[in-house]
Amino acid sequence: MERGYNGAKGASKLVLRASNEKVTMSASGLVVRFGFGMVIAVHFAAALGACNPSNDGGDGASNSSSTVSGMTVSSSSASAGGGASVGTASGSGGGGGGVGAGGAGGSVKACISQFALGGGHTCAVASDGALFCWGYNLLGQLGQGTHGLATQANSPIKVAALGAGVAQVAAYAQHTCARATDGTVWCWGQNENGEIGDGTQGTAAQKDSPTKAIGLAGAIDVHITYGHTCAGTSDGSLWCWGNNATGQLGIGSTVEQHVPVKVNLQGVGSTVAQFSLGRIHTCARMKDGSLWCWGSNIGGILGVGKDPSDVKYEALPDKLAGLGNSVAEVAAGDFHTCARTTDGALWCWGSDEYGQLGDDEPKSPKGYPVKVAALGNNVARVFAGGASTCARTTDGVMWCWGNNAYGELGDGTQVSKSVPTKAIALGTDVVELGINMGNACVLKKDGTFWCWGANKQGQLGDGTTVDKLQPVQIMPPCP
Repeated sequence: MERGYNGAKGASKLVLRASNEKVTMSASGLVVRFGFGMVIAVHFAAALGACNPSNDGGDGASNSSSTVSGMTVSSSSASAGGGASVGTASGSGGGGGGVGAGGAGGSVKACISQFALGGGHTCAVASDGALFCWGYNLLGQLGQGTHGLATQANSPIKVAALGAGVAQVAAYAQHTCARATDGTVWCWGQNENGEIGDGTQGTAAQKDSPTKAIGLAGAIDVHITYGHTCAGTSDGSLWCWGNNATGQLGIGSTVEQHVPVKVNLQGVGSTVAQFSLGRIHTCARMKDGSLWCWGSNIGGILGVGKDPSDVKYEALPDKLAGLGNSVAEVAAGDFHTCARTTDGALWCWGSDEYGQLGDDEPKSPKGYPVKVAALGNNVARVFAGGASTCARTTDGVMWCWGNNAYGELGDGTQVSKSVPTKAIALGTDVVELGINMGNACVLKKDGTFWCWGANKQGQLGDGTTVDKLQPVQIMPPCP
């Protein structure tokens, strides 16, 4: 299958062999066969409380919460990291020169509690549980019951079919999923590989409206990527479905699955605490602090030290031995992975085409973890998406590196970086950040929501299709 998307500039191709089929992919997001950009579903358990456009603040409620700059932040999330969801909050950054819905008189709260970047489209959950999406809708990704180029939305529109019962949203270029407050998972958009999870598959099985994944209950986290979807449940197990050409479902085979199936964690010795999806691989951090990855090993993205020419993929979870049981957070980009350890260090591995490993050796892939030395042992959070990486240090500063073709690193340029570079447009007041191949968004401590970068499909949500190098404030309707 081939789909056309406006991906990142300066693409270089990687060749992967999966199930004896030659598949051409772009490490930068200009996709020939694997679609546009990596998903950053940024799932933070932050309750912003009721919307208050006058910016008076508002108290939220969440389990195991603490107060950060006037907002309640939960630390009960089961998953964290870019390419997946992020758990505990307290971030950095903030719109530097954006002009948005707040107008000249200052910014106003956007009532957003969680958001996800799908490349050509973006979705956000409002504080009342309503879901809004905007951008590209060729395959019905916006959940409006329609599809096609003419149905693109340049501003947020409500996914009415889900009412006000959404707890989390996950997005990728071709499909979108939402976790409802009752623990069910609903997906829509492309279904070529059965990624919707309703037992159907194929181009004719595309869904323009939210469709329930069969046989899955008690979901507490959901993430998606090209062709496959995964959900963590309250018992610590992990369920995945969809494309499995390189074993990315972790079930011991490469057979595609059209309904959720449980990942084979026998021998792991622990349950899942958090997980992250790359384009064709999956990683899970266990409650004992160990990290296990499976799927394609192209460019060494599994980080298990096995030569990609000898081990092309792993269909069962394989332990990342180099970091022991010290992993506190994992974040996967398209073809690279990063892990923050309990001592505050950051380690990355896999493709380094655009310097996304942060070791100042661009175009030199690593099959084992390498430390991002420039950040020392001061990393508090990590985010990854596409061929870019960002980290918040303990002083609240946001640093980004990797692909920057559309200015997604937030430094005001379009020059890619191979070492951490201060995101000068963000300041130190960001709660959460999502970065995708070409665009990025942040939620600030004051409740405002800002996006910048590529905007050809209206994915920034500012009512235009003009790319932005500086953050602009986005205002989905408040409840």
